[in-house]
Amino acid sequence: MTQQHGGAIAVDSEEGVFTEFTVRLPRGGRALPAMGLSLSVSILIVDDEPDVTDLFRQRFRRETRAGTYVLHFAASGEEALDHLTGEIKPQLFVILSDINMPGMDGLELLRVIKERRPELPVMMVTAYGDDERRRRAVEFGATAFVTKPVDFDLLNTRLQQMPAGLG
Repeated sequence: MTQQHGGAIAVDSEEGVFTEFTVRLPRGGRALPAMGLSLSVSILIVDDEPDVTDLFRQRFRRETRAGTYVLHFAASGEEALDHLTGEIKPQLFVILSDINMPGMDGLELLRVIKERRPELPVMMVTAYGDDERRRRAVEFGATAFVTKPVDFDLLNTRLQQMPAGLG
């Protein structure tokens, strides 16, 4: 069953001394319903609009209650970088960042994140269809784009399809 869900079980033993079992389960909030387990991952949402926090909490309430996602919020690029220097638990899986913010905008934040943690996926969220900003975001390493108003069903599907080894 563990292998069906992308995991593995390893056993190390020395007769009469010890037996150690290691169970590795997939990341990414994929539930293992047959075993009654679910793995949590952190998502950092960066947006200067206070309503966005409430909206994400409301739209991902089932996933947060189930322990699939642990949501963290930052109201600015600078605050997001502070989160990255601290320890986010469980492990940070993805960052969703608005592009247009006062101070450090989302593109500058993306550039700095990719310098510090190139493996960390960053999805850019924007209400604008600006091709130049999209081009720069791709150049800086954006994983994907999410258009406002956010289609949360589509976003949840994208999050579940992300490779578990990222983040």
